Amino acid sequence: MPITAHLIPTIQLNILVSSSYRAIITDFGSAHVVSELGDEGTNEASERVAMADPTVEEDCPQINVVPAGDQLTLTGPAWSLRWAPPEVVNGDRPGLSSDIWSAGWVCWEIMTNKLPFSELDSGTAITLRVIEGRVPSAGEDKHLSQIVRLCSLMTDCWAFNPQERPNVSRCHDEVRWVPSIPPLGGGPSEAQVVTNRLFLQMGRTHYLHARYNDAASLFRKVLESATSKEVRKERSEALYWLGTVSVAQCKYPTAEEFYVQAQDTYASISDDMGRANTLRGLGDIYHLQSKISEAEEAFTRAQAIYDTLRDAQGQASTLCGLGHIYRVRSDYNRAKETFHQSQEIYARIGHGQGRANTLQGLGSVYRLESKLAEAEEAFSGAQTIYARIGDDMGRAQTLVGLGGLYCDRRKYDEAESTYTQALEIHSRIGNQRGQANALYGLGKVYLGQSGYTKAVSTFEAAKAIYTRIGITEGQANTFHSLAEAYCSQSKYDQATSSYTKAQELYASIGNYEGQADALYCRGDVIRLQGKFTEAALLYTEVQKLYVRIGKADGQAKALCGLGETYRRQSNYEQATTCYSEAQRLYALTGSEERRASVLCSLGELFRNQFKYDAAIEFYTEAQEIYSRIGTVEGQLDVLYGMREVYRHQSNAIDAKATYNEEQKLSARVGYAEGQAKALCGLGELYRHQSKHDQAISSYTEAQELYARLGRDESRARILCILGELYRDQSDYDEGIVFYTEAQEIFAHIGTVEGQVNALNGMQDLYRHHSNAIDAKPTNTGAQQVSAPIDYDEGQANALCILGELYQRQSKYDQAKSSFAEAQEIYARVGRPEGQTEASRGMLVVSYPSEEPVSAKT
Repeated sequence: MPITAHLIPTIQLNILVSSSYRAIITDFGSAHVVSELGDEGTNEASERVAMADPTVEEDCPQINVVPAGDQLTLTGPAWSLRWAPPEVVNGDRPGLSSDIWSAGWVCWEIMTNKLPFSELDSGTAITLRVIEGRVPSAGEDKHLSQIVRLCSLMTDCWAFNPQERPNVSRCHDEVRWVPSIPPLGGGPSEAQVVTNRLFLQMGRTHYLHARYNDAASLFRKVLESATSKEVRKERSEALYWLGTVSVAQCKYPTAEEFYVQAQDTYASISDDMGRANTLRGLGDIYHLQSKISEAEEAFTRAQAIYDTLRDAQGQASTLCGLGHIYRVRSDYNRAKETFHQSQEIYARIGHGQGRANTLQGLGSVYRLESKLAEAEEAFSGAQTIYARIGDDMGRAQTLVGLGGLYCDRRKYDEAESTYTQALEIHSRIGNQRGQANALYGLGKVYLGQSGYTKAVSTFEAAKAIYTRIGITEGQANTFHSLAEAYCSQSKYDQATSSYTKAQELYASIGNYEGQADALYCRGDVIRLQGKFTEAALLYTEVQKLYVRIGKADGQAKALCGLGETYRRQSNYEQATTCYSEAQRLYALTGSEERRASVLCSLGELFRNQFKYDAAIEFYTEAQEIYSRIGTVEGQLDVLYGMREVYRHQSNAIDAKATYNEEQKLSARVGYAEGQAKALCGLGELYRHQSKHDQAISSYTEAQELYARLGRDESRARILCILGELYRDQSDYDEGIVFYTEAQEIFAHIGTVEGQVNALNGMQDLYRHHSNAIDAKPTNTGAQQVSAPIDYDEGQANALCILGELYQRQSKYDQAKSSFAEAQEIYARVGRPEGQTEASRGMLVVSYPSEEPVSAKT
């Protein structure tokens, strides 16, 4: 049971320092035993009266608040106003929470050598300041700001509401993990030991503030001075911390050397705890370098030592490390169980940073499981703790995790802001791996926003850092994402090359799942080029890989690829078999969202076969799953599929009702992209009903929404549709405007296929137009022609641009045909410079190893 003396200090000191530099508390005149759990600040005394405790009136006398100087007049001993909490100043009885307020001021005195409210000398002014709850900002003091954890604790101690202040146990736990060392007396030989220990603690403080060079400098000073046998303990500690700093600086080989030296030194002095710590550090290094087996062995050996020593912090840290190993191996249930065990230990011993680390690990697992709400809760909890204790590295890493969540939810503006914050922190503290991770995340944002050119340059920047610091997995990931960007730009050769490099890198580090996924994506690229037989062979190889590593989800994904390949070949029977088996596997593994996606594919498959009743059944089952797990985007996909069924059945009433449902659902959750998709669906419905004005209105509204959201590719596609609609109404001038704008957007974001479609639409308009037009076709360099040109020259210009785009896609026959047709037109209208440009294009595509042509403007 705690003993409270209501240690609101008086001017006479009642906290003394012993000869061994330990605090000695005196003056227990008003002390009495209370229950910490029962203490509710001002309610404590009334509860004790109700229990008829005979000591209450004696030990907790009624306080009559009458300021006189800096004292309060009480029926018991004098209380100093400077240390008194608001409730005491207001006349309530003191409790443990009152002492917690005062303890915060004791910390303030020790760290600043100032009395509370030292700038005030009026009792009235102090009283007003206390009652208003106006306390100093601990973080602004130059000494206290070095220890963020202590600043946060003091701020919590000064909470105006007594019930919001920390209890004694939490205060003890918080202070326990603050770097500290008591001064020691002794002779000259001991003085060096004290100096070294002081340097070690100062170095730890610098490390916690991510001042790695300053920390390393102090640890090296210890290493240089700790040469005798008597100071091997300090030497081993310095080696250990130099290893830890090197890890933070992404100097993994150097870190490993320091840890190995530290381990040898610890062994020479029979320091098992030190040996365990260095093994845990080695485990971290191996994990960061994707040496998973070595990491697991190091963590397991460290855990065995910690178990023998019964060291709770060590046990928790190795469990956290093992949790990451299981996560990398996709053993998510085991990873979560291990992280939870670690978190329970950290919570028991009051280690905030450890709790944050495990929450971050849990967040990453939940995200991989597509449990985004749980992931956000875990990441946010970690972020709060990291901010409280001043761990910039932890904050930045958690921001990267949150950025990934926003990307998953297609909240790209929030994702970009979050990744940018992470990049700024990592750049400031000099963590190269963190910078690369943040850049990689930004690349994913730009990819999601259809900013393919920007995505490529950002991924390249991330890859350069990963390569420089030797992070093979990071290089593999960036090659994988670069391939996605190239594929979206219809640069299939570059996409295939990047996927192949990613596959090789994943294989080199034993990441078989990454290897299989890269191979699967290669299959997608081959399929997009219409090479269905080759794609089917790759998907089959992927399926075998997943069978070998025991990943049912991966097998299901490979089957989906095969199903799509067969569907494109109109081989509906085999496609149905593949999708049905994939759906069964997802059901077995509990992957409900993916199962619903396969059901949608089956719905589309049967819709293409005009089996509308069966299609509706699949869509309905998918909708039930999406509704149950709360996936709005999935629900909208289902409604779109059902709307297409109704449209094919010429069931305009149900199709319109489905559209309305889409609109309501999107509006209810604030999903603007869903609203845009629904408007596109309505536009398509009106278009098939030949209601061109209504169709144009719907598509225009959708285009405006996509423009506001920054979805350039989706917007450009709608502009092409609007161009078609105006062409159908013989409004060629307006059609050219929309096609031109679409082509400019596609050129800006680097989508070759989109440019081809826009230019083909433009060509068609030119052919239908019989009069001169004021058009501005553009080439890939975004050059424009401002002078009026006739439709023949406009068509030739578009053909030249098409020739270049076909050349980029390695479609040399189409390219040659486009240049030849352009050459004929230029000859007919008397444009010799155009003829020359088109002839040069024909020459280059006849010998594709030459450099690309520059399209005619």
